[in-house]
Amino acid sequence: MRKIYLSAILTVFIILSNPLYAKSNLIKSLGGGGGVCLAQGGWEPGFSVIINANMGEAIKYIYFSPYLQYSRAGKSEEVNGKSENLATQYLILGAKMVGFINTKPQGFYLGGAVSYNLISFDDIQWGQLSQSTIIVNNSTTKMGFTGIAGYLFMLRNLSIFIEADYMLTVGGYNNPSLHTGINFNL
Repeated sequence: MRKIYLSAILTVFIILSNPLYAKSNLIKSLGGGGGVCLAQGGWEPGFSVIINANMGEAIKYIYFSPYLQYSRAGKSEEVNGKSENLATQYLILGAKMVGFINTKPQGFYLGGAVSYNLISFDDIQWGQLSQSTIIVNNSTTKMGFTGIAGYLFMLRNLSIFIEADYMLTVGGYNNPSLHTGINFNL
């Protein structure tokens, strides 16, 4: 739980102290959404929640957006004749850069992200000397690199986005996801 608080504080710090926007310190929009997580490695589809802040144009037509994402997937395993439910969870703190095909921030966009990932997963530990098994919760931290494609519908004071991404992490734990959500323009 301590790592979750640290990650949230770090996200706020990144948003408020971004050197690209030291002159204005204005957030252009805040938003969030939800969707589907398709964690690889035999996990069943799960859910994903994302919160993001659009910091505006970093370079011409390229927009910077820090984000915080939580994803969870599960699976059932047969252990000693009993079904056990296992889970994997991702807490992702990242920064993405996206470029729009149009000159305005609307329509189709492509981009990439770099993220710090706290990954927690259940695993079955088979007993060496006995027939007993236990479920252990392991966790690891990994750097991730994400490819992003999406579409942004601009409305008067808000925008609606549909976004697909594929996160590659160092050492495995790849995590594709699909999100839809709303950004509120400030």
